[in-house]
Amino acid sequence: MTAKIDDLLDSRPKPCICTIQRIEENEQQFLLPLYSFDAIEHLENSMKDQQSRQQMILLLLRIGGINLQKTVYAIMEKLFSYEIETKFTWTGKSSKGIEKAKFSDLKNIYAAISGKDR
Repeated sequence: MTAKIDDLLDSRPKPCICTIQRIEENEQQFLLPLYSFDAIEHLENSMKDQQSRQQMILLLLRIGGINLQKTVYAIMEKLFSYEIETKFTWTGKSSKGIEKAKFSDLKNIYAAISGKDR
């Protein structure tokens, strides 16, 4: 069984150097992680462009995790600094009733993460 898995892994296509360079360019283009609300607003506006959204999707597809929760955490770490992450909740309210920024308002960023337009 292990030999068959190794054969499958060896036979999969390897990314070409141009793909790797494009991924690195995408990371530099988006200036991740984001450290301010202004940077988030700029990214949200730039993601209205379909090409930018596709580049972000390609960047996020490289991020993995052993389960959904770990993958979501890894994506959020890639996109946002810890300080910014703590200022968001999905609904804009924390469990302690504190007002926060609504992640659900970031429609273009959400669409890139989820692969869905809302």
